[in-house]
Amino acid sequence: MKPLRKLSLFFLTLCLTAAALIPGAAAAGGPRLTVSSQEPASSQSIGFTGLPADCHSIQATFTLSADASCDFAPDSVLAGQPGVYTAFKQTGRAVTVYVTAKSGVLPTDGALTLGVLSSPDTLFTVEQASNLKLLTSDGEETTYPSVDTGSNGSGSSGGSGGSNSSGGNSGGVAWASANGIVTGYSNGSFGPDDTITREQMAAILYRYARYKGYDLSARTDLSGYTDAGQVSAYATDPMTWAVGSGLITGTSGTTLSPAGSATRAQAAVILARFCQNIVA
Repeated sequence: MKPLRKLSLFFLTLCLTAAALIPGAAAAGGPRLTVSSQEPASSQSIGFTGLPADCHSIQATFTLSADASCDFAPDSVLAGQPGVYTAFKQTGRAVTVYVTAKSGVLPTDGALTLGVLSSPDTLFTVEQASNLKLLTSDGEETTYPSVDTGSNGSGSSGGSGGSNSSGGNSGGVAWASANGIVTGYSNGSFGPDDTITREQMAAILYRYARYKGYDLSARTDLSGYTDAGQVSAYATDPMTWAVGSGLITGTSGTTLSPAGSATRAQAAVILARFCQNIVA
């Protein structure tokens, strides 16, 4: 069986179709989560775009990728506004942030940076925002159970697709890059024609599941595999989730082969499991 080539582009097409057909995504034009980076870091800036202009109170819960004990510091611009109150609480990997303007409104153009979550000794990402409650100045409350992830802030990593996108797939590449589902390499290239590895496929599925607001709580200990140490840092959480969710199994009883190429047969099985185990 030949290694699967251009799988990332094939899966991007699948994602575009699924985004249109599968319910549960935030409504078009609604609030979108913005984070400073989708790579693990000791601090992450969090905020939203697409907020109503008359919003004066926000409550949102952010799910972290790791058990990081976090502190929250409000954005300096937000903190500089008169009569703005901020608070937060953490329960496990869930951090709930509260922001209220005693007078006036919070966003001026629909975009608002809430502040920075930081952990002194643990690297983490913000996997998703949920239970977003917005209260307008006239007392109308709107709740979004899950929130799509928008483009990253200045801390964004990876290429943007660009001139090395592959032919008619450039639209899918641009969409996946903008939504943080497929990132580029550190040298700025996207590599759309590269053979995909098993850990890369796990990362793509993980990020797409996060984008759609699917359950990411499943985890498993990879230490039983002799090559667990070969899993790249960026793929550690995706692989523990993919194996824990039953999407990816070992290539043998003791090996994961994270850097091995995904074959066409393996890809078909993994995608079928994703639809059955995660989407269903």
